[in-house]
Amino acid sequence: MEVIAGLIILGGLYATGFLDFLNPYEFRAYTSPKFGYTVSYPRNWTLDDSRSTAALDLIHNANKNGVVFIQVFEHADYATPEGRSKAVSEMKNDFAGRAEYKLDSFTDEIRDGHHYFLAKGLYKDANGVWSFTQEGAFLGDRRAYNIVSRALSGHADEVGATLKAIVKSFKIQ
Repeated sequence: MEVIAGLIILGGLYATGFLDFLNPYEFRAYTSPKFGYTVSYPRNWTLDDSRSTAALDLIHNANKNGVVFIQVFEHADYATPEGRSKAVSEMKNDFAGRAEYKLDSFTDEIRDGHHYFLAKGLYKDANGVWSFTQEGAFLGDRRAYNIVSRALSGHADEVGATLKAIVKSFKIQ
């Protein structure tokens, strides 16, 4: 009887969120009212959606050595297949032309009338060298969705699986 009472009390504490610290990797969902997507991230990571002038939401861990950027761009050219192809080509050229990037791979494909791309490589800034993966989707309307995950050098083993889980959870409404 005492065991059952203890389980009921623990269950109640967990349901109220009181014991969240026991599982810091429990994910919470966020739906962007501005950009129409849902993403899940660990409870002990931070979401910053305060950039009202930029189409950018940011998710990071406490040490900021694991980061996810979610960007949404709108342009009339994105509504046409030609415009989407041009934008993807310009993006690839932009990576190649910027000294802070070392692009390891860039692939793109058209599926069901939508244009997708995937870029992987290294990015260097004042904090150090980051490994990055950038995925994008041009879905046939005027919007392009871009999700970038970065792990600071030396921390990929620590944050890599979490970054992949966040990216995998991304859904457009």
